Amino acid sequence: MAVVSDHPHGAVPKIPADKAEDYASAYRSIVRKTWEDPAFKAEYLANPEKYLREAGIPIPEGTKVKVVEHGDNEEEGSTVITMPLPSRLPSISDESLAAVAGGGSSSSASSASSASCPCCSAGSSGSAC
Repeated sequence: MAVVSDHPHGAVPKIPADKAEDYASAYRSIVRKTWEDPAFKAEYLANPEKYLREAGIPIPEGTKVKVVEHGDNEEEGSTVITMPLPSRLPSISDESLAAVAGGGSSSSASSASSASCPCCSAGSSGSAC
């Protein structure tokens, strides 16, 4: 599986289009099994990476999967959206940024020194997370 390694939040797996249905089917099988087998559900909640990999869904090494169970706390028919909150990126000095960028002007570097996520920032041309 290809991995987008330059994403600011770490390695992000890129799902090949020809595998998407296979992965979705494998995941549906896991979900069905958690509904039918309480012991499997407990094991899956404790180590989802293991069971996703066993089902043929590639999970990059070092990736932690957190399963959030939706229960009776949600209103009937509601949609629950889980959004990751990335860690704040470290501040970068104008001089360091200019050195890395090949000596660009420090005035152009100053806007980047506040170091927010380039793909999550409002008005960014990057992709949304």
